Amino acid sequence: MKAGSIVAAAVLLGLGACTSARVKYETKNQYSPPRNGPVCVLETGLPESILYESVATIQVSIKHNASQARVAPVMAQKARQLGADAIIKLETELVFRSPLPWAVVGPRGQGLAVRLLPNSPPLDCIAIGGTNL
Repeated sequence: MKAGSIVAAAVLLGLGACTSARVKYETKNQYSPPRNGPVCVLETGLPESILYESVATIQVSIKHNASQARVAPVMAQKARQLGADAIIKLETELVFRSPLPWAVVGPRGQGLAVRLLPNSPPLDCIAIGGTNL
């Protein structure tokens, strides 16, 4: 009984460690205070009227069975920490993972975190086909 509890705890702790997010900074101005509000997530770019600067490319990999929908919230949280307003050009895919037992396939994704410039018009995420996370 005791050994079973230890194995169950190890499995639960291990699943949390199976998500990774890597950041590749795009600009020299890397620091911006973290944000608390929603992050707009788009599979496309922003309209030309929206003025922004690139902050970082964010890559997320989830190493256990999960849907691709789990990638965007992890990216949004990382973008918030970087002070970004949006993630654009989001791409996700399911990739084969080996060896077992953790997963046969797992999602991964990449997107560009951007910060709106002060002189940019407001961003209406829903109107341009995005999702606020």
